[in-house]
Amino acid sequence: MSRASGLSPQDVCHSFATRRMHAPPRAGKPPNPDGEANMAEDNDAPEKNATSTLIAAEQDLLCKAIELAKAGDGPMLKFLLDRSLPRERPVEIDLPQFEFADDAIDGLAAVTRAIADGEISPQEGAALSRVISGYSQALEVLELSNRIDKLEAQLKRKERI
Repeated sequence: MSRASGLSPQDVCHSFATRRMHAPPRAGKPPNPDGEANMAEDNDAPEKNATSTLIAAEQDLLCKAIELAKAGDGPMLKFLLDRSLPRERPVEIDLPQFEFADDAIDGLAAVTRAIADGEISPQEGAALSRVISGYSQALEVLELSNRIDKLEAQLKRKERI
């Protein structure tokens, strides 16, 4: 029995198989309410047989995978966890206020520190760095636009004189 969920591997396998059996139809192939075979789908018969065989064995395969992982099979445990745990998590690090494009340097330094201290993974750091870089570029465009507006205003004043 799993301590975290209170479920045995058999319960998990049964739950997975039940969800699979009662899952909505897959996109692109609506169910046929008459139960009649569609002539266009007859060409898929070998594929359907293979798929239905795999679906029938799915519960047994999942149970075996769980047994292997619990017996110490590291790659199988990683395989199962990679597919069951959330891929992303909220990341909290202290970033400086970004008022100018140059402030991104301090932001990237904070991200680098967080990676070095083990607060976030290198992948999370790379994602944050892309966000900071994009924001910095937007600030830079805004700064340049404001400078152009000021120069145009100065030129208009000089033309009037």
